[in-house]
Amino acid sequence: MFDGGDTSWIKRMVKKYELPNKTKVWEIVATDSGSSRTIWSKTFYKDGIGFAIVTESDTLSKPSSFVQSFFDSFTPIDTLTGTNPFKKKSAFFFTDFMNNDSVAHKRAVKNIAMIDLDSTDLPQLKKAIGFINWNEKKYLDTKNH
Repeated sequence: MFDGGDTSWIKRMVKKYELPNKTKVWEIVATDSGSSRTIWSKTFYKDGIGFAIVTESDTLSKPSSFVQSFFDSFTPIDTLTGTNPFKKKSAFFFTDFMNNDSVAHKRAVKNIAMIDLDSTDLPQLKKAIGFINWNEKKYLDTKNH
């Protein structure tokens, strides 16, 4: 949040830690130069799901008891699932591409140019090429892509 092009932020506190359930937490209190305002942010990340809580205050007073207890006690729900942005997405592509569900298949065909494949994807790629047939709309374009 404070690592962009704006270099006027002064980080008064930076904490990085991991909760017992493997949730990563980044907590930052930053002030603006020439101002008494502070931004307190706490960001949680686990398995493709992120949560952030942020409040604005000032350096002249401490956070209210409500804000302090909220930041200290907030725990994100861990039943949500997401897609890990750090893992390869080719498996999702091939699953959708060879799916009998026409919506999933169309989604894969539409995004075929965006997929980034490497040598580990060769067996799935051969299978995908063999999967399409002349009944496919724009068969030659799809096979070419």
